[in-house]
Amino acid sequence: MTTLSRRELIKCGLSGAAVIASRGILTAAPQANNDGDVVLVNGKFVDGRGVIASVLTIKNGRIANVGQAMPLGPNAKTIDLQGRTVIPGFCDAHVHYTRAGINPGHEARRIERVFSI
Repeated sequence: MTTLSRRELIKCGLSGAAVIASRGILTAAPQANNDGDVVLVNGKFVDGRGVIASVLTIKNGRIANVGQAMPLGPNAKTIDLQGRTVIPGFCDAHVHYTRAGINPGHEARRIERVFSI
């Protein structure tokens, strides 16, 4: 029979509580108001088709259109990107976590020069 240390027991309890709490957040129904609607203008949007557009519309928390602004509610925000580039859905999977294991006892932040963005 294995025993858990106090620290391991607390970690397990907090992890379980986080999972239970997140289920309520993830299953909540989307709001009917338009507070989350956003139009991003004056940007360079590169989508999966390789098309570069200048307008991106977000409606109810999801990308609704790339290329032309859609009519949104009165609470929608318009954000001017001033020519910046946006790649919707791009996830940077570039990591260097293995080097930290080569030098046990050293922090990844000191080895890799990792800083918060």
